[in-house]
Amino acid sequence: MTNLTSPGPDPAPEDDRVWWEITVRGGPASLDLSGEALRDIVPAGFIETADGITAYLPDRETAEKAAAAVTAAGAVSAQLRPVAEAEWGVWRRAFRPVAVGERLRIVPVWDAAVPAVSAGLVAHDAPGDVTVVIEPGLAFGTGDHPTTAACLQLLERLVREGAEVLDAGTGSGILAIAAALLGAGRVVAVDIDPVACRSATANIALNPGAREKVSVCCRDIAELAEAEGGPVFDIIVANLTSDVVIALLPTLLQSLVAGGRMVLSGISVEREGDVMLALDAAGLAPVDLARERGWLTVCCERGGGL
Repeated sequence: MTNLTSPGPDPAPEDDRVWWEITVRGGPASLDLSGEALRDIVPAGFIETADGITAYLPDRETAEKAAAAVTAAGAVSAQLRPVAEAEWGVWRRAFRPVAVGERLRIVPVWDAAVPAVSAGLVAHDAPGDVTVVIEPGLAFGTGDHPTTAACLQLLERLVREGAEVLDAGTGSGILAIAAALLGAGRVVAVDIDPVACRSATANIALNPGAREKVSVCCRDIAELAEAEGGPVFDIIVANLTSDVVIALLPTLLQSLVAGGRMVLSGISVEREGDVMLALDAAGLAPVDLARERGWLTVCCERGGGL
């Protein structure tokens, strides 16, 4: 039986702002489903450990919505507690720079001035390394999650100088920023959630090399496709959920140029068959697959195939 612990009445802080911490516990399968449910509520990310998930929400209403979502997903327990802003300083020290792929480094803003060698990340800073600076806020998409890491690795291989890239469901903006810093000429970061758009905008501002290249659009992807007026993107990356990926495929395809690549992630391995059927129906052929920790990431080419 799922255990949902109530935090009791709202506290009455004096100077410190109060955030709401949700701690989720469960087995691997239920945590995967809980994480998928949280992705729609905590767009900037959350912390995953071996036995649970922790996320921070800006208000009690959103925290209770998150608790209900993970409960419905089968979590064993979901505990809520108020956290003063001052406590965040302790919590954030757990984050360190993350190396992804051959060149990418994901760095929290408070470590941005610390050389990677000092942080123990790499033996030396190699020429051509690309550093993405992120302000975690109260939820940090570190690049450590297998779906984010797989998308970043594929972008590292796919992005060519001047490429046009669409990041569908941008969340914290980490993928859009990486694409821009890897050499894309134009990146459109789209999300229907205003909170995600604000997070992405703030993170883009921390990366000078991305500011002039990335535009954030807070609108439905179908509206964006109509506004673009046809296939214009060389690469589309969509780190969403299985059902959303399937539903959006026809719309995303409208914006992908012939021979373009589409990177799809956030897909649970249990839904792999459904996604492959949807890809076939859309005329997209997989050219690369990655499966890790229960998640599938697939790279497709319009007009290509394995």
